[in-house]
Amino acid sequence: AAKAIFSDNPLGLTCGMVCPTSDLCVGGCNLYGTEEGPINIGGLQQFATEIFKASGIPQIRDPAWSVDPHDPSYKSSVALIGCGPASVSCATFLARLGYSNLTIYEKEDYIGGLSSS
Repeated sequence: AAKAIFSDNPLGLTCGMVCPTSDLCVGGCNLYGTEEGPINIGGLQQFATEIFKASGIPQIRDPAWSVDPHDPSYKSSVALIGCGPASVSCATFLARLGYSNLTIYEKEDYIGGLSSS
């Protein structure tokens, strides 16, 4: 489950903890009116990603994806402005694709953008 979550959302643990799923997901769940009730998607996401984090398995690029080491574009400098969720997510996906020279610039003394202020 954590692999599926992190494949689309590198910030899955954060989203599982702070995203208002009770308003966005649970309230719109088709099972809301049934006897079983809606699925607690936020709780499931948080549980799956916390277990994954506790296991110590690093997030890595899929080894099946080949990167041509002689292609200079993968060595190009990439600058991302602001260390909020969008830049962190973008850097994660670029690194997964094989880009290795990534820098995130942040003007504040903390990282995380609006999600941490």
